[in-house]
Amino acid sequence: MRGKRIIGLILAVMMIFTSFAGITVVANDDIATLSGDAVIYNFSKTEVTGATNVNDGTVPIYSAEKGYGFISEIDTMPERTVRTDAIVSTDDGYTITESENTTTSLNSSNYNYGGLAFKFNVAEPGAYHLKVTTTACTKDSVTVAPWGMQASRLTGTSAWDSAGLVARSNFASWTADDVWEYDYVAYSNSIVVEVEPSTRPKSGTDVTVGIKSIEVTPIEKKAADSEEKPNVFVLGDSTQKTYTFTEAAMSGYGQVIKNMFDLDKVNVINYSMGGRSMKANYTEGRFNCVLMDGKEGDYVLIHSAHNDESTGDSAGPEARFGRGSNATTYTRWLQEVYIPALKARGITPVLVTSMPRTNGGNAITAFEPNSPLIMKNTAENTEGVEWVNLFDNAKKYIAEIGTAETIAIYMSIEAGESPGSASKSSYANGHPQGKVDGTHYKEAAAKQWSRIIATDIYRQSLDSSASEGIKKLASYLKESVKSAAQADIEEFGDVATTSKNWSEVYPEMAKDVTETKGDDSYYRNQIEKMLEIGAMKLDANGNFNPSKGILVNDFISSICAVWNLNVADFDKYYSGVELTREVMASILYDAYEMKFGKDENGLWNKTPYMTLYNGEGTISPDDPQYDPNITTNKSQYYPLVGWGALEDRTDVSREHAAKFY
Repeated sequence: MRGKRIIGLILAVMMIFTSFAGITVVANDDIATLSGDAVIYNFSKTEVTGATNVNDGTVPIYSAEKGYGFISEIDTMPERTVRTDAIVSTDDGYTITESENTTTSLNSSNYNYGGLAFKFNVAEPGAYHLKVTTTACTKDSVTVAPWGMQASRLTGTSAWDSAGLVARSNFASWTADDVWEYDYVAYSNSIVVEVEPSTRPKSGTDVTVGIKSIEVTPIEKKAADSEEKPNVFVLGDSTQKTYTFTEAAMSGYGQVIKNMFDLDKVNVINYSMGGRSMKANYTEGRFNCVLMDGKEGDYVLIHSAHNDESTGDSAGPEARFGRGSNATTYTRWLQEVYIPALKARGITPVLVTSMPRTNGGNAITAFEPNSPLIMKNTAENTEGVEWVNLFDNAKKYIAEIGTAETIAIYMSIEAGESPGSASKSSYANGHPQGKVDGTHYKEAAAKQWSRIIATDIYRQSLDSSASEGIKKLASYLKESVKSAAQADIEEFGDVATTSKNWSEVYPEMAKDVTETKGDDSYYRNQIEKMLEIGAMKLDANGNFNPSKGILVNDFISSICAVWNLNVADFDKYYSGVELTREVMASILYDAYEMKFGKDENGLWNKTPYMTLYNGEGTISPDDPQYDPNITTNKSQYYPLVGWGALEDRTDVSREHAAKFY
């Protein structure tokens, strides 16, 4: 066990200085190309030539025959009801006045401030530029959004991911105080524009909102371009997102699945973000941005499971926004919104079932709603929709590697193991009760989910009845990935659980770490990262020997590889002996000083690669108030033993005592 702890400490201190390497995505700055003549709905009583002049003094109610009109029931999920009997015709357009009594508000995700909902038919599903001019209100008091979308989220301009790699190229904007514009992809032959007070009216204070005109202009579908690589988008949640270095050790397969593809042939762009569901990815405009950025011949790997299970006042099928689905709404989001909208843009949907949650290292076999089954049934009964069975194959993999290794590759974190920053949701301090996050996982697992996805895509492409879509997608895989997948299929007849055929794709996977169960696999994630970046090496037999002691010279070589230091500067250390904790501490002290130095006051220079525990308000392990079971933001230092609590201080060598302290 002592050998395990030593290697764990070695890997931990080295990983602190390993920078995050993510994909670089160039923002799509192409301006949407408008095509055809705009259709204008004029709501003022002053007629506009060429427009559909709606206002004859009465309130037009929608009918399919007429093709436009106000509606009182908005078929969103959940349905929202507004008043049409209170709409007023004015010279400038139509208005409605809302009060506290005519509106509701449970919380920021579940409210109904009333307003107007105007529905109009369009020639076909696809992209349209919407330009809405309001009356009797300005951008400070009104929100505008297409069917079911959350207006406040559509005007954001920050990147779609926390890593800042995916620019938000499509967002709503107020181009004047009373003019709102947005590029929107309609999933059906009609569009609903919702105009609503921006806040709930206070008691005794009414709010009037109105609409003067809607201008609708078709946007041409982006055709496949022989000069431009196709895109594979990943759209999911925290189990797919790209994590920053300070969020380590958590990982998503969306940040590593690019390694399965030949990036000379295809772009892989990860739009995933934590906390998202079918509903959330639509209502906040994330899915719409994928639709606008995509072109014919592109693919979207769609994952949605964990957050669709959410319930409660601010989440669940009953909430207007937020997250959560039931079997009915999940199916509708998939079959009535996502798939039709993607097809309208010439993009192929690829439904990827979720990896399972785990409990105590065992796979939990079901989601509610049963998203894997809904995805499977939808793909099998819908032309042009692909399906990847990650769920069942990941369950097989988890059963094969066993509970200990499953716990190791999911989010089980020891104190001091992770370089992640201190936050209330971070396990960088280790979970105070030693609990394991059975939903999120480390990069070692992300690589396996990517392997399973790629293998299933390749396996399907070999079938004589395979669709052209899956064949094309498989053609973008790296040749080494195809070879490994082919070897698996020949050996196992299907997608392999554990596999020995991927050494060319994943040379960092040590045999004695990935092929054995128990303690040797505990630090698998850190071991793979150190091998991947070349800081450590396998022996001649492809083993890492995680329980074996490390020699001083090997540790120095590894530190120098990570920190870009000169091995010769550590000549004073005896190189042929086994590393001890004191010598390790002394080497680290010297390495840190060489790399970062001290300021004029003799204090260590801070570096962004270090965690944030050393900030203002932290408590040292030697402080009487220190409690290793507390992991709140900026309160506790690493929950390791303080110098004063060490029971074997007299055993520390005098040569290294000062630096060790």
